[in-house]
Amino acid sequence: DSDAHKLVNAVRLDAFLHQQHGCREIARRSLHFDHRRQAHIPIPRSAMPDFRLNEFALVERLDTPADRHRLPVPVVGLRALIEASCLIGEKIDAERVGFALAPRLNAIGRMGHPADAVRMLTDASPEEAKLIANKLTEVNQHGQGVERRIFEEACRMAEDASMTGDDRRIIVLAHESWHPGVVGIVCSKLVERFGRPAVLMQKGREFCKGSARSIDGYSIHDALMAASHHLLTCGGHAMAAGLSLHPDNLAAFTEELTAHANANIAADQLTPSITIDCSATLGELDMPTVQRLNTLSPFGRANRAPTLQISEVDLAESPPQMGANGRHLSLRLRQQVNGHWQQMRGVWWSAGSRANDLAAGMKVDVAIEPKLREWNGQVTVEVELKDVRVCEAAVQG
Repeated sequence: DSDAHKLVNAVRLDAFLHQQHGCREIARRSLHFDHRRQAHIPIPRSAMPDFRLNEFALVERLDTPADRHRLPVPVVGLRALIEASCLIGEKIDAERVGFALAPRLNAIGRMGHPADAVRMLTDASPEEAKLIANKLTEVNQHGQGVERRIFEEACRMAEDASMTGDDRRIIVLAHESWHPGVVGIVCSKLVERFGRPAVLMQKGREFCKGSARSIDGYSIHDALMAASHHLLTCGGHAMAAGLSLHPDNLAAFTEELTAHANANIAADQLTPSITIDCSATLGELDMPTVQRLNTLSPFGRANRAPTLQISEVDLAESPPQMGANGRHLSLRLRQQVNGHWQQMRGVWWSAGSRANDLAAGMKVDVAIEPKLREWNGQVTVEVELKDVRVCEAAVQG
C-alpha cells in the first residue's frame, strides 16, 4: 500500500533461508516494515518451527537496547497490549509472546475482525490503545470459554462415535454451533488428548468449514488430498490444514478419511510419546544450569525444549488442584542427593483429573522441562511436568 517502505516475498525468503541456513519457514507475519518502524510482531504459530531468525525479529521489537529483557518499549500499542496482559516489568520472551500476547491478537481475528488490533499497533493514541488492548483481552477470555465448551462437546461426540479406539484412527466431527475461528485450537487439544489426528468443522446449511491437526508421521494434507473430491476448498501442510465441504458430503468424507487414516497410521502411533534428552537429579537443576539451557531457546517444533527424566522422587504432599475448575496440578517434589534433601515446585498442566492418583510420600519418575520463574522480583527454578510414572514399589505398597 502507499505506506509500504519495503515488501518481502516470504516464499522466496523461505527458499533463501533454506539454502543459506537450513531453515525453510519464517513467521510470515513478522515480514513487514514501514517508514514509522511501528509494531511488527512475529507470532509463534502452532505447527510452525521457531528458530533464531524469528527470535531476532521478536527481540528487536520487544526489548530495548539498554536492557534486552525489560520495558518500556517505544511502541504505544504494544505497550498497551503488554499492560493488558499484566506483563509490565516482566521478561518478554518467545514464551510470553506465544502464551500471553499472541493469543490476544489472534483472538480478535478468530472471533471478530482484526481491524482493532491493526489500529492499536499503528495509529492509536495511548488512551485508545489501552481501550483496544482491554477489548482484546475480553475477546480472548470469551474465546477461551467457547474453546472449552467445544472441546468438551467434541470429546463426548468422539467417544460416542467410537472415534477414540484403534478401529477409527482419526476424529472427524461437525456441529452447527461450533465457531470456525476456534475449532483449530480445539483440534490441537483433541490430538493431545486422544493421540490421533482431528478434523472439526462448523456445520452450516451451505457448507461445513473448519480445521485439521495431525500427529507426527501422518500428513493431514496428504489425507485431505486423497479425499479432495468431497471438498470445496483445502489447504495446509503435513501438521495442519483448513477445509470446507458441502454438508451432503460430510458422511462420505468422514468414512473415506477414516479409511485413509486406518491404512496409514500404525497402532503404536496412537500412543503419545515423550522424547527424553537425558536423566538428571533435582540437585543438578540449579540456576546457572537452567540459564545455560535457556540459551538454546527459542523452542518450537523444530527446536524442542530439553526434556529431562528425574527418577525416584518423592511427592512432599498430595498435589493440590489449581487454576479454573481445578484443571492443573501443583506438585512439590523431593529427592535426596548426596545425603541432602532437595525440593522443587512443579506444575502439571491439564492434569487436574490425576489428583486422586497421587498422594504424599509416593515415589515417582517424572519427565520435566526446567523453567525459570520470576515473581515479585525473585527468580527461582521450577519444573513443568510432562508425565508422571508411579514407581512399581509404590504401586505394590
